[in-house]
Amino acid sequence: FPDWPCDAFVKDAAKIAIDADVNQYARPGGHLRLVREVAKHYTTSLARPVPIEPTTEVAIGVGASEIMYSAMMGLVNPGDEVILIEPAFDIYASQVQMAGGVCVFVPLTFNESTSQFELDLPAMEAAFTSKTRVLVVNSPHNPTGTVFPKQDLEQLASVVKWCVPTLSHVEYRVDLVAAPLQEAVATMLKKAVRPFESFSSYYAYLGDKYLKKRDWLAAALTALGIPVVLAQGGTFLFADVSRVAVPASYLDDGNTPKDYAFCRWLTIEKQVTTIPTSAFYSHTNKANGHCFVRFAYCKSDVSLALAIERLQSIQLLE
Repeated sequence: FPDWPCDAFVKDAAKIAIDADVNQYARPGGHLRLVREVAKHYTTSLARPVPIEPTTEVAIGVGASEIMYSAMMGLVNPGDEVILIEPAFDIYASQVQMAGGVCVFVPLTFNESTSQFELDLPAMEAAFTSKTRVLVVNSPHNPTGTVFPKQDLEQLASVVKWCVPTLSHVEYRVDLVAAPLQEAVATMLKKAVRPFESFSSYYAYLGDKYLKKRDWLAAALTALGIPVVLAQGGTFLFADVSRVAVPASYLDDGNTPKDYAFCRWLTIEKQVTTIPTSAFYSHTNKANGHCFVRFAYCKSDVSLALAIERLQSIQLLE
């Protein structure tokens, strides 16, 4: 999604690894230097009193999707139930089904007073049965960007009662890569925690960069009369387009959901593409997403400025 070049230290680490002829297979669980850096990073960031053991508690895969797939195939047997929080990234349900499992969907609730999505803890508790095998939780949540409060996660943990594996992944892709460049990524991770561009670390620099882009896009949409859900993490922004005037020809006499109609209209007429959020819901709960679309703000300032300029002609319903 980002449309700007990689930072120099990332390219340099890759070049050094290539020039050093680090071209052999890594150990199945991941290159030792890389798993040690991952363990060190998360021991610190999670304030673990007992350090994470790199050779037994860390595994490297080809991206979060492959890691999730491997976990589902290893944990889920035919007929087992997997609880998914909706809206949910669209690969999760497919992975459960490929393992022979049954998806149990629990929608987030939308708090209009805070303009944020929240866990429905009573519904979560009611979703657990004797067949429940896995609960998938990610915070920041994908796709809303919601960061769940600690007290909610603690209450959810008390419901799980250690009887269900919980799969959780963070929306940083830097720690999940293919074997040949694992040496390079180990170097990148080590450098990423050092001061960068007047910030305490590369992570702090990147967080500030995304925060400014989020607020810029959010302010532009709000000025147009389009309410937004401020993402607390990630690189996407939900926007409520229920009051946007979309030409009737795109609504197909009411047979096309508003989010899909808006996205198609915006792409064709304004050359700005967003994602209809009902795509992240199961058939039963799809209506929950019909008023929202998702914008990506992980774009260059030039791209964001151009998109905002093209959005200026949007009109609201009377």
